[in-house]
Amino acid sequence: MADGSGGCCPDDPSSRGVEDLLADVLGDLAPTPPASVSPSGVLGLVLADDVRATAPLPGFDNAAMDGYAVDHRDVVDATPDAPVTLPVVGAVAAGSGGEPPHVGRGRAVRIMTGARMPPGATAVVPWESTDRGSARVAVHHGVGEGRHVRRTGEDVACGDLVVAAGTTLRARHLGVLAALDVDAVRVHPAPRVAIVATGTELQPAGEPLRPDGIRDSGATLVGASVVEAGGVVVATRTVPDDPAALERALAEVAPLADLVVTTGGVSDGDHDVVRMTLTGRGSMWFGRVAMQPGKPQGFGRLEAGGPLTCCLPGNPVAAFTAFHLLVRPALARLRGASAAWPTASAVLAADLVSPAGRLQLVRATLERDGRADALPRVTPGGTASHMVGALARSDVLVVVPVDVTRLAAGATVTVLRIDPDPL
Repeated sequence: MADGSGGCCPDDPSSRGVEDLLADVLGDLAPTPPASVSPSGVLGLVLADDVRATAPLPGFDNAAMDGYAVDHRDVVDATPDAPVTLPVVGAVAAGSGGEPPHVGRGRAVRIMTGARMPPGATAVVPWESTDRGSARVAVHHGVGEGRHVRRTGEDVACGDLVVAAGTTLRARHLGVLAALDVDAVRVHPAPRVAIVATGTELQPAGEPLRPDGIRDSGATLVGASVVEAGGVVVATRTVPDDPAALERALAEVAPLADLVVTTGGVSDGDHDVVRMTLTGRGSMWFGRVAMQPGKPQGFGRLEAGGPLTCCLPGNPVAAFTAFHLLVRPALARLRGASAAWPTASAVLAADLVSPAGRLQLVRATLERDGRADALPRVTPGGTASHMVGALARSDVLVVVPVDVTRLAAGATVTVLRIDPDPL
């Protein structure tokens, strides 16, 4: 997703392009150190090392259908008009244990799906092709060698690559790990994230709201976004616009986290405590980013070896947008996954106007008409950075490049998916 801005905004040389800033954010990030974890605790995590099969799947030849295990040569010519009748010398079910009865020429063994193939048997005649006899069975349709038999290792052979490093582990992967009795795999643990919301106006849920107070929805929005992006929130603090309170909160949470996210206080106002307090600390950068919403931001490390600190705007929608463009890729890198933006193409359902010189991210809703070969339509919503109601009705952000000021209905546009990929 190219923002078209290069390193700065054309009408504001002091601002930075999104891709330029993202390159710095990702620059020295490495995946979390691998850990050995039981498969029961790895859903959604990224595999650090290849997993290879230490045993074949299936582990033994077994029946693919209920029926009769036979030597195929005895029944290959059977027809409804000329059935072949065989004595039934035993029965075997899945998991019954012991050695199955031997099948010699001219004999049959009743067998259930998944049961181990008896010695001497080369095929299974399904029940539907017989009279289902108990002492003797009449076979009405012949079968060839190997018919309805699952061979040892036909799914997975010893030494096969089962799941590759870099794979986000899903239910289908856990199934094969269980089948192979894998007791532990090396994965990148979920990144630990601490959130510090700033603003004297912020009030927690349930507390009587002051006339000039607002609910702290930004911390909730960012925290939920962290979880959706594969991280885990280890601490949340809300502090007033007070440098000492901010310093205390950061000192408390930084040792717990791989990444710290702050909200609010990053602009040029008299009470923008984050920018005033953290400017000049470590590698911290504060400034304007050529995007809307989310123009004022800050990134860096407060000290060498400390967690990456991402300072987002205070308006919830601006914080959410900046999170998806810059923090979500950082979390993906920490998880060991691709840091690429999850984009798709869509057809614009209405005209769209964008300010010059900024990458515009417009909340919108995808609408599909059911045709597999048709691009979905996307309908833009509200653009103001405080409109959380409009955000709740959206599932993508329409990406309008820096050098584009107008898009007509019917244009093909790039959209950034804001909901997580389903696990």
